[in-house]
Amino acid sequence: MGRPPTRDRYREQRRHLALLIDTALREGQRGDGTPRANWEPWTDTSFANRLNVSASNVNDWRNRQDPVRPNNIVPLLNAFYGKLPEFAAARREMDRAWDRARGIDTEDPPDPGKVETRKFSDIAEVVYLLLNQPTPQNLGTLLVPYTLRLFCDQDQQIDVKVNGKLVRVKFEIGLTKPLFMVESQNWQPVQDTIFRRKKHRCTVPGPVPDSVLITGDRDGRGRIVGEPLEDEPHIIMESTGVDGDGLITMSVQVPRDGFSVALTDAGPISPTQSDVLDAIFAEAVPRDASGRRLVVAKAAVKLPVVKVPEA
Repeated sequence: MGRPPTRDRYREQRRHLALLIDTALREGQRGDGTPRANWEPWTDTSFANRLNVSASNVNDWRNRQDPVRPNNIVPLLNAFYGKLPEFAAARREMDRAWDRARGIDTEDPPDPGKVETRKFSDIAEVVYLLLNQPTPQNLGTLLVPYTLRLFCDQDQQIDVKVNGKLVRVKFEIGLTKPLFMVESQNWQPVQDTIFRRKKHRCTVPGPVPDSVLITGDRDGRGRIVGEPLEDEPHIIMESTGVDGDGLITMSVQVPRDGFSVALTDAGPISPTQSDVLDAIFAEAVPRDASGRRLVVAKAAVKLPVVKVPEA
């Protein structure tokens, strides 16, 4: 027998998730610190505006009879609970209900205190990112050297769930849409860098500030490999005028459709690339603020802010 129709699979789990969402909406649950006495029920429209989605999406999520599972639960979790410690248990409950609504993580949860965030490199090594100590330049700028290499990692293994059973498969994985970005409260790229105005044959502007999508040389499966920015071995940063320790972070982040997966040993049951990506995205790998991209590599350096001398 094959899988039941998509609309019938995990129906009860989706209904439970819809119950949690509907209850939070009716109670006006808010994670932005608004006092409970000032909470007002969310309407479909007001919550849709908060998440920048359509009101029909919200109505589908809260429909207890025939609910639709949100594609991304993180924006809902942030709106309802934020990072406030008093809502941590409720946030975990909704997050786990979302997992169960797609047939993942149906066993009893582990002790939350023992859950550890994993680096993506624990799953596969697809990026080598290294920052060297910055060198102060004239007028308070910094020269920040870095090394960025992209790979296709082969012969990796992961447990995926197929027809309710866990199956260990071998796979190879590479990146097709890596987002390279730099972040700092105290420093920012100068205008003549690839993160601002400078053009480069292997980049296009990214969807968030100080980021670029890498579009370098690709292998036979369309995966980007090599050192696409080897002719840009450093970036020049300038002070933002904000005092404090000058932490500079570079990262490579990838959305779900930015991975290319090829199965090399499927075993007795045939999973799909989507099954492997489901298993990878179910891991406790750090994500960006939106929750849509996995952080596959991250490096940082820290130094005191250099003040620009007054004229």
